Amino acid sequence: MTTRNYKKNFEPNFASVKLCMIDTLTVDPEFHELLADRWLKPLRNARAREIVAPMLCLPEHGGMVVSMRDWLGGEERMGCSLTHEMDHDKDGADKKDTEFAASKAGFGSSLIGGGAIHRSKERSTDELGEVLLDKEALKTNDIHVLAMGSEAREKASSFPNAVRCGAFGYPIPDATLAVVDPESGLLCSQNSVGEIWVDSPSLSGGFWALPRHTETIFHARPFAFKEGHPTPTAIDPEFLRTGLLGCIIEGKLYILGLYEDRLRQRVEWVEHGLAVQEHR
Repeated sequence: MTTRNYKKNFEPNFASVKLCMIDTLTVDPEFHELLADRWLKPLRNARAREIVAPMLCLPEHGGMVVSMRDWLGGEERMGCSLTHEMDHDKDGADKKDTEFAASKAGFGSSLIGGGAIHRSKERSTDELGEVLLDKEALKTNDIHVLAMGSEAREKASSFPNAVRCGAFGYPIPDATLAVVDPESGLLCSQNSVGEIWVDSPSLSGGFWALPRHTETIFHARPFAFKEGHPTPTAIDPEFLRTGLLGCIIEGKLYILGLYEDRLRQRVEWVEHGLAVQEHR
């Protein structure tokens, strides 16, 4: 009705806007600040930074929505730790609230390889919207968080060797995510970068008239080492390979880019007194 009755001498008012959803593969925190502060806030929206909601969709795989910034509760069903190592000292008094994943009725999301669940304290909606990651650690596919939330935004200029990454949010209900090494197919350990694999009832059946590609991409199964087995074994369920490289931090999904866009580089380090070189 606002646009239908619009007149040239009528001042636009975006105060009633609740969500500004952006379909994207990576989150750019600086662009979101620009959008909120220069466009939404001058148009009378008091919650300009909170309404910006990036969405992670898979247009090449049927258009499924994997995650978005606005997610309504249910963190205790995630099946993974929601308290990062940086917050362990601060939340030491809250360890008594730790629970283990249990099967419950109703919908929820899960992350393969989760383990214990830590109830996170209540925070503002944009507190965990972004993190600062160490560039040197990313060269070896490791995640080293330098700052989180508003602290990451304030300290971004003081860390020249850091990457500022924005979060999409928790997975959508009934979805299961796995972070997998795209070359070996093994489940990645915590605080590691890998390819995001997803399983959900919302997935399409596959590619039209391409059975080989459908089997490889839509019915992939990751491998993991189990106690008593010297070789890795495939685990259930079957996943869709998204081709996106990212990580999970406190249950939220961070995408760093496409696997096919990566630049192979030579990584050197010293291990047991010997110089080791590897191309990644």
